Amino acid sequence: MYLTPEAFTFGEYTSGSEGIVGTAKVPSTQVWRVPVGMPLVVALTGKQTATVSSGATESIDLSPEAPLVDFMDDVTAGEYTTDASLVGYYDSTGDGNPDTLITDSTGTQYTGTFGTSEDFITSAELQETDAGGDVDVAFYAVMRHGLTKIQKRNSGKGNVSQELQADDSITWAFSNPDAPDTDRQIKWDARNDGLRGVIPPKFNVDLVFYDASFATAVEEANAENVEVSIPVSQRPVRPDEDAADLRRKVSQNMVAP
Repeated sequence: MYLTPEAFTFGEYTSGSEGIVGTAKVPSTQVWRVPVGMPLVVALTGKQTATVSSGATESIDLSPEAPLVDFMDDVTAGEYTTDASLVGYYDSTGDGNPDTLITDSTGTQYTGTFGTSEDFITSAELQETDAGGDVDVAFYAVMRHGLTKIQKRNSGKGNVSQELQADDSITWAFSNPDAPDTDRQIKWDARNDGLRGVIPPKFNVDLVFYDASFATAVEEANAENVEVSIPVSQRPVRPDEDAADLRRKVSQNMVAP
């Protein structure tokens, strides 16, 4: 099976320290295992805001720039969906909350002009057509900064965790799960074979993020372009198997030198 965004509970993150931004929990009746060699997808998102003047056409510089991700829709190609690597919203009601998807036909709309540099979107040109006042906009872009990790963590005494996979966020963004013949595909690390790759009942699978300056926005309702597809093998707890003993065995292995 695959752990998708629906499997995770997402939380806030403040830059400057490592933090858990998403958690999936193993059911009490199941044992999960890492299928080494299978491709992974983890693309977290960050938020940036701007204001478009009433009745104006303005180019909004993106900071950080948004990566053009192979496995997501491309807003520069007119794919104005919530599944794009850059998704824009505007405040259509004046309540201070940009929550209306920006397309090429909305009150605040894309003109179709984007700044790009190699594999990144550097700016987006917007036109405000309602002329009812300045409009707040928000962009959700796939993270290009920071480090993103997957870890397993017990839920009992000690709260012990163990890293299973780690890469720079930009490496995650530019991975291609459908291109096994390239060097851009991220796969479950072979070191997760054996007991290291066993995730017992009631354990957690965490998405962990760190960056000194930039924060994620994965917990926000409009961050619909968070992309996660983490393969795990699952089996039921066997009748002759004690789940608590398995948790203790795995936890002891996690802290072993």
